[in-house]
Amino acid sequence: MPIFEYKGFTVQGKSTRGVIEADNQHAARIKLKDTGIYATDFRQEAEERSDNMAKTSVSDLLTSVKQQDVAIVTRQLSSLIGAGLTLVEALDAIVEQIDKIKLKKIISNIKTRINEGSSFADALKTAPKVFPDFYVNMVAAGESSGALDVVLQRLADYIENQVKLKYRVIATLIYPAIMSLLAMFVVIALMTFVIPKVTQLFKDVNQTLPIFTRLLIFVSNIMSAYWYLFILAAIGAYYVFRWYIKTAKGRVRYESFLLRIPVFGRLIRLVIIARFARTLATLLKSGVPVVRAMDIVKTIVNNSIIGQAIEKAKVSIVEGSTISAPLRASGVFPPMVTRMIAVGEQSGELENMLEKIAVTYEDNVTTAISALTALLEPVIILIMAGIVLFIILSVLLPIFQMNQLVH
Repeated sequence: MPIFEYKGFTVQGKSTRGVIEADNQHAARIKLKDTGIYATDFRQEAEERSDNMAKTSVSDLLTSVKQQDVAIVTRQLSSLIGAGLTLVEALDAIVEQIDKIKLKKIISNIKTRINEGSSFADALKTAPKVFPDFYVNMVAAGESSGALDVVLQRLADYIENQVKLKYRVIATLIYPAIMSLLAMFVVIALMTFVIPKVTQLFKDVNQTLPIFTRLLIFVSNIMSAYWYLFILAAIGAYYVFRWYIKTAKGRVRYESFLLRIPVFGRLIRLVIIARFARTLATLLKSGVPVVRAMDIVKTIVNNSIIGQAIEKAKVSIVEGSTISAPLRASGVFPPMVTRMIAVGEQSGELENMLEKIAVTYEDNVTTAISALTALLEPVIILIMAGIVLFIILSVLLPIFQMNQLVH
């Protein structure tokens, strides 16, 4: 069914815009009028495109779709299917109520493909950044087992949990990041504009300046004269760094370094292990084969060091061995995690044990974040105080010396 983008106004006179499905433009106008919207402009999506063009069109829309919105759609879809609606009917109802235009188009495209005979999982593959392999494989398992509503409920819980964990980490790091940036800008402003004017007073003084003052003047002169070189060097370093970490060797070294950073390295490891356990538990509970589940988890943890350990565990499973042994041998997973996984394998309760690990480590992430916040605030304040003290002493010491000479 054709999709129309429209602009118009409501009966209250407020402007509005969105997309709507209808057989033709006239039918679309009538449909909008029934909902209290009077359209002033229509533009039909080009549904005659080839499949490849349609996929490109969809992929162009993906960057602005938030995982929170995907979680809401997934939960609504689970509820509608659980209430007895067919998949197409449920998707149709969801399309009608989605406010985000780009997500609305993606879901409409998926519904169209299902109407053309595609499975839900295959239709989701047209939007790989919104619905990654993890999502598609779980949906495929849900379709084959006849428990799609249950699988979608688990997916919604998983996505919401990951979003909360991500925002928790970002909320912790954003304050010290802002404080650090402010401190950097203040220092640059002082060294570039203020200090040169102040130190101009010392040029005519025939005396040896303290080493602090000479160092301050030297740095200030360099920054004032060659500030553009610092900007170019920073930009160049950024692009070189991005290129380096895209190489196989650079990525391994960078991600290994991240895990060894004091304080931050422990937090990163906790987040990765929590994600590993939560994702693997969700996949296994939804009926995804364990070897395929390990492949998906290796991608999701987004760390090549831990990914190598997961790959070895997958090979171990294929050879008929356990998951826990290669994870223990890797040295990147804490002993408690590998022991709990081993117990889960022996008891046949691996999924439940992985969920317990996830809960434990998510709680540890919260605790570590609180401790990190408590540590970073005084450290940043002390660093700023040290810089300011250095500048003040560098300016005041020559003044004190001149006063002593006068007296």
